[in-house]
Amino acid sequence: METYRFFKERGVCVACHSELAMTGAVRCPECADKQSIRDAARHSALKESARYVEYRAEVTRKDRERRNRRREAGICWVCGKRKAKIGYARCSECLIARRKKTAMLRGNDIPRHERLSYGQCYICGNPVKPDYRVCEKHYNWIVAMGARSRENPTPAMIEYRKYIRKLNRLIFRNGS
Repeated sequence: METYRFFKERGVCVACHSELAMTGAVRCPECADKQSIRDAARHSALKESARYVEYRAEVTRKDRERRNRRREAGICWVCGKRKAKIGYARCSECLIARRKKTAMLRGNDIPRHERLSYGQCYICGNPVKPDYRVCEKHYNWIVAMGARSRENPTPAMIEYRKYIRKLNRLIFRNGS
């Protein structure tokens, strides 16, 4: 442990003791690659063992129990620190963190209301169709939905159209 600390403090690889360690790490690139290969081999061997299957089943069971206990207590099931937001099973901070994470995973870290100024589809964040606010996929979807609603209008749509016609007659009366 003393040798490990000695080389770590000086920024030298703790494995080979000859190369400089990568920034923010304790190993040089070559030793880090070798370690990742060893870790992957050990992990794949472990996943094939029966002990691993039992272990994962036990961890899953304990996680489920902890999540249910926290939900029943009315606290956030993720962090277990704060009260859950009304109507949700997570606290406000965990909800925000989850939304940010899923937005980053989708590659849409730009808020929806700002996407148009970056030339992105308002719905999905893909590049927009020229002179439109949505991408080609969503443009086709919107056109299809419009055609479908014209062919088979819902009762609410029929009432809305009657309302608009009535307003137009009041606003644009002939000769009055």
